[in-house]
Amino acid sequence: MTAMHVAYTSSPKIRCAFYTIVIRNQSLQEKYPGGREAFINRYRAPSNDRITVYCDMGSDIGDVFRDLEECGMEHFQDFTTLDAAENDMWCCCKPEMRERPFPVDTRAGWLKGEYRDGTVWVWFRG
Repeated sequence: MTAMHVAYTSSPKIRCAFYTIVIRNQSLQEKYPGGREAFINRYRAPSNDRITVYCDMGSDIGDVFRDLEECGMEHFQDFTTLDAAENDMWCCCKPEMRERPFPVDTRAGWLKGEYRDGTVWVWFRG
């Protein structure tokens, strides 16, 4: 019996850390072999009812990106990538940015993002 690593959350917002890939669950269901559950079990990614978020410090992010593309997924349409640490870098240069939340450009029309209290949060738009 295979161990399950499903990490569902009821929260509409999911925290991002380091290098992040955010995938539409509909795309996982339609294009990823075995669907969303297979992806979550393989990569131990948190997921809610609309999105799945994979975070890594960098060593495996390229492998996941290629895995998604090999399944026919398109960058920005089915998934997007973020550098969550980039926002901390900006705040080091401009500490006043830490004083209030600000939007994070996800480059995907279906996804919203926000930097708040030292953390990047993403959620499905709509």
